[in-house]
Amino acid sequence: MPYFTSFDKTPIYYESYAGKLPYTIIVLHGWAVGRVENYVPFREYMGDFNLVFWDARNHGKTGASEEATISDLACDLRHFLTKVYRGKHPVIVAGHSMGALTLFEYVSQYGTDKISKMVFIDQSPKLLTDAEWKLGMFGNWPAEKNEELIRALSADIIKGLIYLACFFLNKELLAPPPAPSRFSVDNMPVITPAAARGLINLWKSFTARDFRPFIKKIDIPALLLYGGRSQFYLRQTGEWMKDNIANSRLVMLPKGDHNPFIAHPDEFFQSVREFIME
Repeated sequence: MPYFTSFDKTPIYYESYAGKLPYTIIVLHGWAVGRVENYVPFREYMGDFNLVFWDARNHGKTGASEEATISDLACDLRHFLTKVYRGKHPVIVAGHSMGALTLFEYVSQYGTDKISKMVFIDQSPKLLTDAEWKLGMFGNWPAEKNEELIRALSADIIKGLIYLACFFLNKELLAPPPAPSRFSVDNMPVITPAAARGLINLWKSFTARDFRPFIKKIDIPALLLYGGRSQFYLRQTGEWMKDNIANSRLVMLPKGDHNPFIAHPDEFFQSVREFIME
Protein backbone atom coordinates (compact mmCIF):
# COMPACT_ATOMS: atom_id res chain seq x y z
CA MET A 1 0.00 0.00 0.00
CA PRO A 2 1.29 3.54 -0.73
CA TYR A 3 2.48 5.55 2.23
CA PHE A 4 4.68 8.59 2.52
CA THR A 5 6.83 9.05 5.60
CA SER A 6 6.08 12.46 7.03
CA PHE A 7 8.27 14.98 8.88
CA ASP A 8 8.17 13.04 12.19
CA LYS A 9 8.48 9.59 10.57
CA THR A 10 4.72 8.92 10.75
CA PRO A 11 3.55 6.85 7.76
CA ILE A 12 0.65 8.58 5.97
CA TYR A 13 -1.53 6.46 3.71
CA TYR A 14 -2.28 8.14 0.38
CA GLU A 15 -3.68 7.43 -3.05
CA SER A 16 -2.86 9.21 -6.30
CA TYR A 17 -4.59 9.06 -9.67
CA ALA A 18 -3.16 10.29 -12.95
CA GLY A 19 -5.20 12.46 -15.29
CA LYS A 20 -4.56 14.01 -18.68
CA LEU A 21 -4.88 17.66 -17.59
CA PRO A 22 -1.76 19.52 -16.34
CA TYR A 23 -3.00 20.22 -12.82
CA THR A 24 -2.67 18.36 -9.52
CA ILE A 25 -5.46 18.57 -6.94
CA ILE A 26 -4.78 17.53 -3.34
CA VAL A 27 -8.00 16.83 -1.42
CA LEU A 28 -7.91 17.18 2.37
CA HIS A 29 -10.85 15.49 4.09
CA GLY A 30 -13.01 16.35 7.09
CA TRP A 31 -12.81 15.28 10.71
CA ALA A 32 -13.87 11.72 11.68
CA VAL A 33 -14.99 10.73 8.20
CA GLY A 34 -13.69 8.16 5.76
CA ARG A 35 -11.57 9.42 2.90
CA VAL A 36 -12.38 6.88 0.22
CA GLU A 37 -16.11 6.29 0.50
CA ASN A 38 -17.09 9.92 1.00
CA TYR A 39 -14.82 11.59 -1.55
CA VAL A 40 -15.55 9.32 -4.51
CA PRO A 41 -17.29 12.20 -6.38
CA PHE A 42 -13.91 13.90 -6.81
CA ARG A 43 -12.72 10.94 -8.83
CA GLU A 44 -15.97 10.67 -10.75
CA TYR A 45 -16.17 14.33 -11.72
CA MET A 46 -12.50 15.36 -11.75
CA GLY A 47 -10.87 12.20 -13.04
CA ASP A 48 -9.14 14.03 -15.89
CA PHE A 49 -7.04 15.91 -13.31
CA ASN A 50 -4.16 14.45 -11.32
CA LEU A 51 -5.66 13.70 -7.90
CA VAL A 52 -4.07 13.02 -4.51
CA PHE A 53 -5.92 11.94 -1.36
CA TRP A 54 -4.61 10.84 1.99
CA ASP A 55 -5.90 9.68 5.33
CA ALA A 56 -5.12 12.29 7.96
CA ARG A 57 -3.69 11.11 11.28
CA ASN A 58 -6.25 9.12 13.28
CA HIS A 59 -8.23 8.40 10.13
CA GLY A 60 -8.46 5.34 7.92
CA LYS A 61 -5.30 3.46 7.05
CA THR A 62 -2.95 6.07 8.48
CA GLY A 63 -3.82 4.88 11.97
CA ALA A 64 -3.71 6.43 15.40
CA SER A 65 -1.57 9.37 16.41
CA GLU A 66 -2.95 10.30 19.80
CA GLU A 67 -1.03 13.54 20.29
CA ALA A 68 -1.67 14.89 16.79
CA THR A 69 -2.82 18.48 16.37
CA ILE A 70 -4.00 20.57 13.45
CA SER A 71 -0.41 21.85 13.23
CA ASP A 72 0.78 18.31 12.53
CA LEU A 73 -1.73 17.99 9.68
CA ALA A 74 -0.43 21.21 8.15
CA CYS A 75 3.13 19.93 8.53
CA ASP A 76 2.12 16.72 6.73
CA LEU A 77 0.88 18.83 3.82
CA ARG A 78 4.09 20.85 3.85
CA HIS A 79 6.20 17.70 3.89
CA PHE A 80 4.29 16.23 0.96
CA LEU A 81 4.65 19.42 -1.10
CA THR A 82 8.38 19.85 -0.40
CA LYS A 83 9.69 16.30 -0.01
CA VAL A 84 7.29 13.90 -1.72
CA TYR A 85 5.59 15.61 -4.66
CA ARG A 86 7.72 15.45 -7.79
CA GLY A 87 5.17 16.62 -10.34
CA LYS A 88 5.67 19.71 -12.46
CA HIS A 89 2.02 20.71 -12.58
CA PRO A 90 0.50 23.54 -10.53
CA VAL A 91 -0.88 22.28 -7.22
CA ILE A 92 -4.40 23.16 -6.10
CA VAL A 93 -5.33 22.17 -2.55
CA ALA A 94 -9.01 21.62 -1.72
CA GLY A 95 -9.83 21.48 1.98
CA HIS A 96 -13.19 20.34 3.26
CA SER A 97 -14.17 21.07 6.88
CA MET A 98 -11.10 19.96 8.90
CA GLY A 99 -9.22 19.99 5.59
CA ALA A 100 -9.97 23.71 5.29
CA LEU A 101 -8.70 24.20 8.84
CA THR A 102 -5.53 22.37 7.78
CA LEU A 103 -5.15 24.91 4.98
CA PHE A 104 -5.69 27.80 7.39
CA GLU A 105 -2.98 26.35 9.65
CA TYR A 106 -0.69 25.91 6.65
CA VAL A 107 -1.12 29.58 5.75
CA SER A 108 -0.36 30.59 9.35
CA GLN A 109 2.98 28.73 9.17
CA TYR A 110 4.05 28.81 5.54
CA GLY A 111 1.90 31.34 3.74
CA THR A 112 0.78 30.07 0.33
CA ASP A 113 4.17 28.66 -0.69
CA LYS A 114 4.05 25.71 -3.14
CA ILE A 115 0.29 26.13 -3.76
CA SER A 116 -1.15 27.83 -6.84
CA LYS A 117 -4.81 27.97 -5.80
CA MET A 118 -6.90 27.02 -2.77
CA VAL A 119 -10.44 25.70 -2.44
CA PHE A 120 -12.21 26.06 0.91
CA ILE A 121 -15.35 24.00 1.47
CA ASP A 122 -17.85 25.07 4.16
CA GLN A 123 -15.65 26.16 7.03
CA SER A 124 -15.21 29.03 9.47
CA PRO A 125 -11.81 30.50 10.44
CA LYS A 126 -12.88 30.40 14.10
CA LEU A 127 -15.18 27.66 15.36
CA LEU A 128 -15.89 29.00 18.83
CA THR A 129 -18.28 31.93 19.15
CA ASP A 130 -18.18 34.74 21.67
CA ALA A 131 -19.53 38.24 22.19
CA GLU A 132 -17.84 39.62 19.09
CA TRP A 133 -17.79 36.57 16.78
CA LYS A 134 -21.03 34.87 15.76
CA LEU A 135 -19.89 33.09 12.60
CA GLY A 136 -18.45 29.98 14.20
CA MET A 137 -20.20 26.62 14.52
CA PHE A 138 -24.00 26.83 14.42
CA GLY A 139 -23.74 30.60 14.95
CA ASN A 140 -23.68 29.75 18.66
CA TRP A 141 -20.84 27.58 19.91
CA PRO A 142 -19.23 29.11 23.00
CA ALA A 143 -16.33 27.48 24.82
CA GLU A 144 -18.69 26.00 27.42
CA LYS A 145 -20.62 24.01 24.82
CA ASN A 146 -17.40 22.84 23.28
CA GLU A 147 -16.18 21.53 26.64
CA GLU A 148 -19.47 19.64 27.05
CA LEU A 149 -18.96 18.04 23.64
CA ILE A 150 -15.38 17.06 24.45
CA ARG A 151 -16.58 15.34 27.62
CA ALA A 152 -19.24 13.47 25.62
CA LEU A 153 -16.73 12.42 22.96
CA SER A 154 -14.31 11.25 25.63
CA ALA A 155 -16.96 9.07 27.25
CA ASP A 156 -18.10 7.47 23.98
CA ILE A 157 -17.06 8.97 20.66
CA ILE A 158 -20.04 7.64 18.67
CA LYS A 159 -22.53 8.89 21.22
CA GLY A 160 -20.59 12.14 21.28
CA LEU A 161 -21.03 12.52 17.53
CA ILE A 162 -24.75 11.91 17.92
CA TYR A 163 -24.79 14.59 20.63
CA LEU A 164 -23.04 16.98 18.23
CA ALA A 165 -25.77 16.39 15.66
CA CYS A 166 -28.34 17.71 18.15
CA PHE A 167 -27.00 21.20 17.48
CA PHE A 168 -27.16 20.98 13.69
CA LEU A 169 -28.75 23.73 11.67
CA ASN A 170 -31.29 22.57 9.06
CA LYS A 171 -32.17 19.48 11.10
CA GLU A 172 -34.53 18.23 8.41
CA LEU A 173 -31.39 17.09 6.57
CA LEU A 174 -30.92 14.44 9.25
CA ALA A 175 -33.84 12.45 7.81
CA PRO A 176 -32.72 9.44 5.73
CA PRO A 177 -32.27 10.65 2.13
CA PRO A 178 -33.24 8.66 -0.95
CA ALA A 179 -29.57 8.60 -1.94
CA PRO A 180 -26.32 9.33 -0.05
CA SER A 181 -26.14 13.11 0.26
CA ARG A 182 -24.17 13.73 3.42
CA PHE A 183 -21.90 12.09 5.96
CA SER A 184 -23.49 10.17 8.80
CA VAL A 185 -22.47 8.03 11.74
CA ASP A 186 -23.65 5.00 9.77
CA ASN A 187 -20.99 5.34 7.06
CA MET A 188 -18.09 6.22 9.32
CA PRO A 189 -15.18 3.78 9.54
CA VAL A 190 -14.60 1.82 12.73
CA ILE A 191 -12.75 3.99 15.23
CA THR A 192 -10.22 2.32 17.52
CA PRO A 193 -9.84 3.61 21.09
CA ALA A 194 -6.43 5.09 20.26
CA ALA A 195 -7.77 6.80 17.13
CA ALA A 196 -10.73 8.12 19.15
CA ARG A 197 -8.35 9.75 21.61
CA GLY A 198 -6.42 11.18 18.68
CA LEU A 199 -9.58 12.54 17.06
CA ILE A 200 -10.52 14.28 20.29
CA ASN A 201 -7.06 15.81 20.54
CA LEU A 202 -7.38 17.09 16.98
CA TRP A 203 -10.78 18.57 17.85
CA LYS A 204 -9.33 20.32 20.90
CA SER A 205 -6.48 21.73 18.83
CA PHE A 206 -8.50 23.24 16.02
CA THR A 207 -11.37 24.53 18.13
CA ALA A 208 -8.78 26.42 20.17
CA ARG A 209 -7.50 28.24 17.09
CA ASP A 210 -8.53 31.60 15.68
CA PHE A 211 -7.33 31.79 12.08
CA ARG A 212 -8.92 35.14 11.27
CA PRO A 213 -5.61 37.06 11.48
CA PHE A 214 -4.16 34.83 8.74
CA ILE A 215 -7.03 34.89 6.26
CA LYS A 216 -5.91 38.16 4.67
CA LYS A 217 -2.49 36.59 4.05
CA ILE A 218 -4.01 34.32 1.39
CA ASP A 219 -2.50 35.97 -1.69
CA ILE A 220 -3.43 33.41 -4.33
CA PRO A 221 -6.81 32.73 -5.99
CA ALA A 222 -9.27 31.11 -3.61
CA LEU A 223 -12.60 29.46 -4.30
CA LEU A 224 -15.09 29.46 -1.42
CA LEU A 225 -17.80 26.81 -1.66
CA TYR A 226 -20.53 26.97 0.98
CA GLY A 227 -23.80 25.16 1.45
CA GLY A 228 -26.84 27.38 1.77
CA ARG A 229 -28.31 24.74 4.09
CA SER A 230 -25.13 23.81 5.91
CA GLN A 231 -25.62 21.94 9.17
CA PHE A 232 -22.68 23.83 10.68
CA TYR A 233 -22.38 27.38 9.37
CA LEU A 234 -24.45 30.46 8.67
CA ARG A 235 -24.51 31.87 5.15
CA GLN A 236 -22.70 34.96 6.44
CA THR A 237 -19.60 32.85 7.16
CA GLY A 238 -18.88 32.46 3.46
CA GLU A 239 -19.55 36.15 2.93
CA TRP A 240 -17.04 37.05 5.67
CA MET A 241 -14.43 34.87 3.97
CA LYS A 242 -15.10 36.55 0.62
CA ASP A 243 -14.72 39.99 2.17
CA ASN A 244 -11.38 39.07 3.75
CA ILE A 245 -9.60 37.21 0.93
CA ALA A 246 -8.61 39.63 -1.80
CA ASN A 247 -8.65 37.29 -4.79
CA SER A 248 -11.56 35.06 -3.88
CA ARG A 249 -14.81 33.88 -5.39
CA LEU A 250 -17.76 32.78 -3.28
CA VAL A 251 -20.13 30.15 -4.61
CA MET A 252 -23.13 29.64 -2.35
CA LEU A 253 -24.93 26.42 -3.25
CA PRO A 254 -28.50 27.23 -2.12
CA LYS A 255 -29.54 23.64 -1.46
CA GLY A 256 -26.11 22.37 -0.48
CA ASP A 257 -25.32 21.13 3.02
CA HIS A 258 -21.95 20.83 4.77
CA ASN A 259 -20.91 18.34 2.06
CA PRO A 260 -22.11 19.97 -1.17
CA PHE A 261 -19.92 17.81 -3.40
CA ILE A 262 -22.12 14.84 -2.45
CA ALA A 263 -25.56 16.48 -2.46
CA HIS A 264 -25.05 18.73 -5.50
CA PRO A 265 -22.02 17.44 -7.40
CA ASP A 266 -22.82 18.90 -10.83
CA GLU A 267 -22.85 22.52 -9.70
CA PHE A 268 -20.06 21.98 -7.20
CA PHE A 269 -17.58 20.42 -9.60
CA GLN A 270 -18.44 22.74 -12.46
CA SER A 271 -17.43 25.62 -10.17
CA VAL A 272 -14.17 23.87 -9.19
CA ARG A 273 -13.31 23.02 -12.80
CA GLU A 274 -13.90 26.56 -14.04
CA PHE A 275 -11.89 28.02 -11.16
CA ILE A 276 -8.87 25.79 -11.81
CA MET A 277 -8.75 26.22 -15.57
CA GLU A 278 -9.38 29.93 -15.89
